[in-house]
Amino acid sequence: MSRNENGLLRRHQLKLAGLLILGLAGAMVPAKASAQDLPPGADPSTINEEMRRRQQETRDAGTSQIDDVVTNAQSFDFYPLADTGVSFELTAVTFDPSVFLTIQQLENIAAPYIGNTVTFSDLNDIVAQVNSLYDDGGYLTARAMLRPQRIEDGQVKISLVEGVVEDVTVDGVTTYGADYVTARIKAPPGEVVDLPALEADLLRFNRLNNAKLVADLKPGDAFGTTDIILQLQEPKRYQLDLFVDNNGFDSTGEFEGGAVGRRYSLLTDDDQLNGFVVGAGGALSGSIAYNRPIGFRGARSGLSYVRGRTDVINGPFKALSVEGTSDTVSVNTSLPLLFRRGRFVGTDFSISRTAAETTVDSVKTSETKISMAELGLNADIVAGKTMALFRTSVVTAEADEQLFDDRRNITLLRGSAYLSRQLSPKVRGSLDLQWQHTADEDLPGTLEFQLGGANSVRAFDPGTVAGDSGYFAKLQMDREMIRAETYSLDMFTFVDVGQVESLFPTTQLSAAGVGARWRRGSRVTLSGTVGVPLDDGDLPEQSDVRAFVNLTVRAF
Repeated sequence: MSRNENGLLRRHQLKLAGLLILGLAGAMVPAKASAQDLPPGADPSTINEEMRRRQQETRDAGTSQIDDVVTNAQSFDFYPLADTGVSFELTAVTFDPSVFLTIQQLENIAAPYIGNTVTFSDLNDIVAQVNSLYDDGGYLTARAMLRPQRIEDGQVKISLVEGVVEDVTVDGVTTYGADYVTARIKAPPGEVVDLPALEADLLRFNRLNNAKLVADLKPGDAFGTTDIILQLQEPKRYQLDLFVDNNGFDSTGEFEGGAVGRRYSLLTDDDQLNGFVVGAGGALSGSIAYNRPIGFRGARSGLSYVRGRTDVINGPFKALSVEGTSDTVSVNTSLPLLFRRGRFVGTDFSISRTAAETTVDSVKTSETKISMAELGLNADIVAGKTMALFRTSVVTAEADEQLFDDRRNITLLRGSAYLSRQLSPKVRGSLDLQWQHTADEDLPGTLEFQLGGANSVRAFDPGTVAGDSGYFAKLQMDREMIRAETYSLDMFTFVDVGQVESLFPTTQLSAAGVGARWRRGSRVTLSGTVGVPLDDGDLPEQSDVRAFVNLTVRAF
């Protein structure tokens, strides 16, 4: 028997012994019932981990992006020379030095005309071709032009006026400092206006910061100069959302309510403090998280604390008086690696420490401490009507089951992918995937992969099944039904599938259903789904239909 198999057998023997001792010590239920491992839906560790994960997803939810980050970027007028009928032999064309165009590009335009008899119309063509190169490169503030000159020996000079930044100002600042913005947008006065580079800086800023920027270009006081006005759109300094839903665990209370609070620019520009609390009849979980920018290239760092407490108040395990607590402290850092228009690649690293405890009839049956490190890589791709978001990570954990004096190392591979495409002006299709894989067995509840709930296979209760490895996929088709000035209504259909693997036989679930999402402005959102199981994995006591409803109201 291998070392892993010996460890696995030992853990089961110790768990069984502990529960039998509990039964013999006078538990309110027979030892036979106590000796069973708690199912995911009644396991405090599993419940607390699911609530922690939901809170993290709420914190990590992305903000809307601004596509048109440069406004009023217009080329100045080019007035061609009138064709007077005068012709001459063109012997040479010289150009001013260019920051954006190579000498070879300019010579290639002029070459077909040199040595030939030309008119002013031909010279206009040369100028127009140079300006086309500027336009193709996005350099709209750069122009070629023919200044008044004497043409001697067939030599013509074409001036290249590549707009220079005259002044940069930041408009809309209330809590942010203007220096925070200008340090991240490279457009110093006196330098040539590089519109593609400016646009890239703006897109990068908007992707990596809570505030958003738009650049408005205006002619400067001097000829060939440009003023850049950076219009800052700051988030509200205080935000509070209140919500109620029925996405709670049946064992601790299906109906739950909570609040999500955000505070921007607390200690420094663009930092963020998040608070989250959610409670049900037998569960209460809360978190606080803080993150801030580091340096000038988009790195961020933060820390968070999550605490959960559960009490099984419903179902067959109610008589066991099952209670549990879980505390998680984590530190994280993120760093962008690549940014291009429509493409982003970044990495992140986090370390965390979780302490979870379960008691049955006031007797401790589980006490686990998990130290975990996670290294992740994520990529965003936007191309036309298609958006793709990818993430993969490697997790190494040390699980110390202190009650059984059992310590082991665990390695996990986790990942997610989200694909979305606008199929028509009112129809959008999407595919949401999440997975976890490990070669280890019998993971602690805090590391298991779960199926069920409004964010997973949407015809089953949260935590219906859990296992060491697993995946789920959600295919959805959304259609815009109403888009009015003050409210909107979208409806969608979906098909969800998922599977988990553990010591027990593989369990597969699938479901199909419909849903709707109603919004009134930006303050009220009401959403719901109705799903029916297609494959219930032969699990007992599964309902024929499951509905999830969520109401979120922005208080301020």
